[in-house]
Amino acid sequence: MEALYKGIHKIIRLVLLVILSLMVIIVTAQIICRYIFFYSLSWSEELSRYLFAWLILIGACLGIEDRSSICIDVIENVTSGKTKKYIHILQYVISIIAVVILFFSACKLTQLGARQMSPAMGVKMSIIYVCMPIGFILMFLENVIKIIQIIKYGDIQTEETGGEKS
Repeated sequence: MEALYKGIHKIIRLVLLVILSLMVIIVTAQIICRYIFFYSLSWSEELSRYLFAWLILIGACLGIEDRSSICIDVIENVTSGKTKKYIHILQYVISIIAVVILFFSACKLTQLGARQMSPAMGVKMSIIYVCMPIGFILMFLENVIKIIQIIKYGDIQTEETGGEKS
């Protein structure tokens, strides 16, 4: 199971690297075309914006994995032991509830996007909007994995710590 978890994170990191690389190439091409050839690529700004949305929503699960998500440090710092464990679980449960609500809203938006076309590229907006349900599913799974780690190990393990408790 741990190998699958690490494999999925490697794939996510690779996808994010490809998206970021595409964004850099597109924006650089736009700058070169605009200032050297005096020609503007009409689709470049729109595509880079959509790639940025994909980057954020898919990459958010890595933020959860690294424990970079929002938390209340004051409460965490004054507690210890089982209380701290329960606070961490509560934090991830609240995050799961928020992600589930956002997932269903994103699904509705994606369905609405099937009737819309993007202005410059002419692709269905549902292709762009589908990054939201995908991102929220990844965030949901990451939060569930964190809860399982807390229950199983008593604390959260991250890839950066090599499986050690953080």
